[in-house]
Amino acid sequence: LRITNQSATMSEPPIRQAIDFTQDTIVARAADYRNLVVILSLGIGGLLITTLVTWNWLLLFVCCWLLPLINGWLWWDARRIRHWRSRIIEICDAGQLDIEVFRSTISHLRHLPQATLSCMLELLPSNRVAALAGEEGMPGNQQSARQAERAFGISLIISTLGCLFVMMGVFLNAWLLPAGLAICIGCARLSQWIVRWINQ
Repeated sequence: LRITNQSATMSEPPIRQAIDFTQDTIVARAADYRNLVVILSLGIGGLLITTLVTWNWLLLFVCCWLLPLINGWLWWDARRIRHWRSRIIEICDAGQLDIEVFRSTISHLRHLPQATLSCMLELLPSNRVAALAGEEGMPGNQQSARQAERAFGISLIISTLGCLFVMMGVFLNAWLLPAGLAICIGCARLSQWIVRWINQ
């Protein structure tokens, strides 16, 4: 069955493979976003109810874990987009598909969310030569997408570290609490500084 599916995929026209993969990516991103909203809603609602029932206001500090959760989702979404971009370029590098033809064709599929699709298409190189140039030859918006993935990954690590400090401050040593809060609040600025330092 696996061999049959692979053969069917390979027999499809390149333009069809690219369009199907793009649609699957958009659907997966939308599903991940819905799951994030559900988790946030249930988590916040459950935490507020538990806090009101137990009158233990220290439980509200658990809300700080929402920050690494959101950063983790953003990092995963950025990785998914990069995987999509690499796959589309891989099809084009085989000489089977022109990027501009793909861009023009899929833009006419009105059932796809146009705002999401436009942002994704902007990350594609203008032609096959640009695709072969690698990351150093990327236009600014494509380089910024790569930097955004790094920034989200670093923010995930920093915010998780900050939450650990907050939890230790609540349950172990109180002096760790302000340090953890400072890390959580400044994680975005810290991640931008680290990414800028890495790119130098």
